[in-house]
Amino acid sequence: MASIRKRGQFWHLSVRAGGRQLDRGLGTADEREARRLKGCVERTLADLKLGRLAPPVGVDLLDFLLSDGRLQAPAAAESPPPATLGHLWAA
Repeated sequence: MASIRKRGQFWHLSVRAGGRQLDRGLGTADEREARRLKGCVERTLADLKLGRLAPPVGVDLLDFLLSDGRLQAPAAAESPPPATLGHLWAA
């Protein structure tokens, strides 16, 4: 379940998921946009609960929910090629 509330002039989203409370500013002062984002988050939460979606490893859950379940895992940093005997011999 998600909820929205206005803090100052901007709307904030609160979500209870995985046994913890997640809060995030939505960066909008428009109530209609805040309600639309809340609906997207609730649909994504329902898909998670039904097993249709799974959050990728290494991705913030709230970012995943706000992306409508489209956010993918961050690209892994490329590791340097393994050292070979030829490299060691040349050094």
